[in-house]
Amino acid sequence: MIDDIESSPPLEVRCSFLSTTTTIEPTTTESQILQHCRDASLSKAVTLLNKTHSISSSHKSIIYASLLQTSTKTHSFLHGTVLHCHVIMSGLDTDRFVGNSLLALYFKLAPHFYQARRIFEGLLFKDVISWTSIISGYVHVGDPKSSLILFSLMVGFEGLQPNAFTLSAVIKACSELGLLRLGRCFQGLL
Repeated sequence: MIDDIESSPPLEVRCSFLSTTTTIEPTTTESQILQHCRDASLSKAVTLLNKTHSISSSHKSIIYASLLQTSTKTHSFLHGTVLHCHVIMSGLDTDRFVGNSLLALYFKLAPHFYQARRIFEGLLFKDVISWTSIISGYVHVGDPKSSLILFSLMVGFEGLQPNAFTLSAVIKACSELGLLRLGRCFQGLL
């Protein structure tokens, strides 16, 4: 029995079927775009995107979400709105990750908060990240009452569980409204 183990192939080879996946690696151009995004070189990433004739459909959402996040990080709302048009034309506006990246862009950089709310309302999939973004946004623009209303919709109507970031925004809203007892209740959930 021990001899069989010693003469058999290494464990990595015997178990290699467990790690076999069908992921498709990004092309060199797609990798370069993502690297430019990581480096916050938005203009280089957009230039490369414009020179690219096609992006693999399996990587489009990653590429556009990264470009939108880089637009937000570099405070380039103009690039972000142009990318938003590309997102709509490519049908990625229903993608959860792209949608949350769009929401972050509008929440952080749009001149009027109602634009972020329109993006939120248009999201096909609202997860805890999108709800937290809009709740935090209302606290940020000085409307804590709306953030508490949205929080109650999130947990009541949508049935989503808040994360620590959501609860932090809600506690801040309670503080700004003078609802200290309610804020302490939420603090107990952290």
